[in-house]
Amino acid sequence: MRLSWQYIAGFFDGEGCITTSTGMTTRIGIAQTKDRGFVLLSLIKDYIAQFGVKSSVKCKSRSNPKHAECWSLFICDTSSCVTFLEKIIPYLHIKKVYAEDRVRFLKWYAVGKRFQRATAAVRLADYNRSPEGIARAKKPNAGQFKTGHRPTRWSKQENEHVQ
Repeated sequence: MRLSWQYIAGFFDGEGCITTSTGMTTRIGIAQTKDRGFVLLSLIKDYIAQFGVKSSVKCKSRSNPKHAECWSLFICDTSSCVTFLEKIIPYLHIKKVYAEDRVRFLKWYAVGKRFQRATAAVRLADYNRSPEGIARAKKPNAGQFKTGHRPTRWSKQENEHVQ
């Protein structure tokens, strides 16, 4: 079978989905049942990998024995999602507008995240140079936080922690 972006776009139009979690993580999925679905999704995975799209094929077994196993191809990496959608958008019909909106959002969100990280780094650098930041760094166990706990604030007394 010879795969092309046109074929994958048509397949995605019928069987695919684009989801976004509450944390703004985008995931693209295509699902199929039985062994034939696994073979097809594996071929698609190998084909899109040639273009730098990272994906995985996973099986979800059903609790009802009457249902067949469901194989799913997932694309979770943001840059891979953008690359995949940009390749198939010219050939989409049903999901074209939604895919275009998702690409615009992912590009806008990536720029916003880079700006947010850069701004946070500048704020952290400014704090580390301030008298308060220097004093905080000189305290014992400075910057060591327990995993899973929120950072503690220091009170005015030298070693008293306030939660």
